[in-house]
Amino acid sequence: MPTARDAAQPDPIAEMVRIVTRTLWILFAGFAFAVIAYFVLFLLTRSGESTLEALRQVDRPAHWEQWQFFFVALGLAAVYVSRRLRGRLLGVERIRRTAQRSARAATAGSAARGEALGRVFQDVVARIIVGHVILWGLVEIPAVLGVVDRMVSGEARYFLVLILLTAFGLYLHRPSPARIAGLLRSLWNTSG
Repeated sequence: MPTARDAAQPDPIAEMVRIVTRTLWILFAGFAFAVIAYFVLFLLTRSGESTLEALRQVDRPAHWEQWQFFFVALGLAAVYVSRRLRGRLLGVERIRRTAQRSARAATAGSAARGEALGRVFQDVVARIIVGHVILWGLVEIPAVLGVVDRMVSGEARYFLVLILLTAFGLYLHRPSPARIAGLLRSLWNTSG
């Protein structure tokens, strides 16, 4: 049964989850803002169709239709690979190995237990954040390819498909406080 003293002490895992989740949402907003900016670019260029007509008068590269198909295939592959890579970057075992390496390094030095534990959580948090940024960067590839296609071809259909692929990929990898709490709690139970 929790005592008044336990209620006064904040849960360190809950505090870490809150900090990591807030950081991830800020970074996520940056990646999502890029997709919104690409879509606004589409709307702005759509209103200037005469400019796009002038671009169409310029010869497109040979076999651009095949390049458009390649862009869509590459966009689908990027989202698929990001989904597969997520388990490797953010899996519990991978994070646990990071924590164990960090703990060995911290205890090899003259660090106190609290300092060593802080170092372990710092390394784990860095792994979680970098893993998410890698995944978001990977799913950003279709949007960049869509912008390239829009500028070269002046067409909107592949651009919109590629932007939607990026939006879907970002949705798949949005920050989840429950998943982060699960990772940190599993580490706390094994290290404590």
